[in-house]
Amino acid sequence: MGSGMARSGSSSNVIPVLFSAAGQVRGIQAGTALAAVATIGYLGLLAGPPLIGLTAHVTSLPVALGLVSAFCAAIGVGGRALVPAVIPARSAPS
Repeated sequence: MGSGMARSGSSSNVIPVLFSAAGQVRGIQAGTALAAVATIGYLGLLAGPPLIGLTAHVTSLPVALGLVSAFCAAIGVGGRALVPAVIPARSAPS
């Protein structure tokens, strides 16, 4: 239970960062980008539990939850690689 609380506490910090990053994407209005991120978040909220349950039914619960952890790690690594492409570099203060 402790590790689950630690994971949920640390992943809750990602949402404000995602919303902030969405507002800074080049070529897209901030409201449009924020709406897209929120929509994807709601999709994950609605589709995630049934997909985890289906995966657990086909394999096992540890495998299903292991896949969730692996996908979270992949998002973290992939997101880090995308940051330079979508968020402009900050200029040095003059």
